[in-house]
Amino acid sequence: MGAAGTSTGRIAQPRPGPEGESVYPWSDLALRAPLQARNSVEIHLFRHGESEANAQGLITGQLDSGLTECGRTQASALGAALRKRYDYAWSSHLKRSIETLDLAMATAGASCSGRHIDRRLSERSLGVWEGQKRRVVPQYAQGSLSFAPPQGESYLRLTQRILSFLVDLARFSHEVDRPLTVLVSTHAGPLRVFYAILQRIPEPREVLSLEFGHCQPVVLTLSRLDWPPFVQKGAWLDEPGLLSPEVSVHQAV
Repeated sequence: MGAAGTSTGRIAQPRPGPEGESVYPWSDLALRAPLQARNSVEIHLFRHGESEANAQGLITGQLDSGLTECGRTQASALGAALRKRYDYAWSSHLKRSIETLDLAMATAGASCSGRHIDRRLSERSLGVWEGQKRRVVPQYAQGSLSFAPPQGESYLRLTQRILSFLVDLARFSHEVDRPLTVLVSTHAGPLRVFYAILQRIPEPREVLSLEFGHCQPVVLTLSRLDWPPFVQKGAWLDEPGLLSPEVSVHQAV
């Protein structure tokens, strides 16, 4: 049986439960047919509140910048849009994401069966650019998924992380055998990828142009998981370092 109650997907050796952080090889994520979730998952996502780096106009990436007073106000105001009860809640490992989730849930009086930190939900690393002044990046404007700053991550790598998270979430809904409603505190880059995968956006340029305000709630439904239409199968082979050592190029094609 596959990860989401189907025999058509081949996903290898995950860590069990909602707290797993496996990033699967692309060869395993190259689904030959959609993964059908036996039970749907309603995902309530939001970007963190304004951070100190945001307020200073800096490139943030995985720089661990805390919230400003404005960011804390945004996070508290977000609580009005939340439900009182979620099955599970996740944040990235970065403190702006954790603090936003804390404040929003506290204001809402919301509870859940478990809270988890998952590094797959973190903003993409922007390498040596982190802490520099924000600027227009032509490669992103052109929709390049493979471009990455020196020592940073590409959108292909970020897509690999988010797709792995969604596979585990679909699997978990099958294991608990009931519909789930979950809360996810994340970042602008991951939000673009979540939205594009589940809304089936085909053009990379459109994906990379998506904008989400601080603490803007977004509700998406995971009922089946297809290959992301904005990623051409085999595109990851152009990016070094994505395939795990045990996976050959022949296997991944």
